[in-house]
Amino acid sequence: MKTFQIGFAGAGLRARRGTPAPGERALSRGHAWRTQGIPNLRQWLVGVFLLGSFFFVAACAAGRIVGETYRDPDHGFQVRLPPAGAGWIPRPLEGATLSFESPELRAAMALLVECSAPETGDLPGVARHLFFGLEGKRIEAREVVRLHDAPGLRTRLRARLDNAPVEVEGVTWRRARCLYDFIYVAPPAAFPQGHPDFEAFVQSWAPLSER
Repeated sequence: MKTFQIGFAGAGLRARRGTPAPGERALSRGHAWRTQGIPNLRQWLVGVFLLGSFFFVAACAAGRIVGETYRDPDHGFQVRLPPAGAGWIPRPLEGATLSFESPELRAAMALLVECSAPETGDLPGVARHLFFGLEGKRIEAREVVRLHDAPGLRTRLRARLDNAPVEVEGVTWRRARCLYDFIYVAPPAAFPQGHPDFEAFVQSWAPLSER
């Protein structure tokens, strides 16, 4: 079995070219921005497989960190950072507001926020675009969620990246004028260990006025 680390490399080549993985339907022209802004999961691993190390590019976070909390006054929210004591290290990622990697788990998680031109359409369709580039996708669970009275969708699946197995969970929801994507990816054996930190990351999101 191939061993690997999860790495971030910004928006993927498939996304930039508008070419989904086999069996996927391309986005309409009006939603091209989202495939460019979402870090394509296949490309998260390119730096590791081809270069043998993590590869990062500039991030686009506009807020500031106060203690263990990221505050974004422009978009009106805050979120608690994953615990550094658990091995989560901040890593800049193009297209993401926040992103972290765990060298021990060979895992990564990220938060993407789009408020200027959020993708329209039903949430299942919007959430599906988060997983462009994965092959052999098999959905393990999908459920409707509500975060601060806003509708959302949680999806957990297994797939393959360059013939290596991965387990992925994404939480997509809309609130006010913004679209939020939380995503967590890890080798299947390590997925359960890092999942509580991801869940805490998601649940810590709150409007600035509430915390």
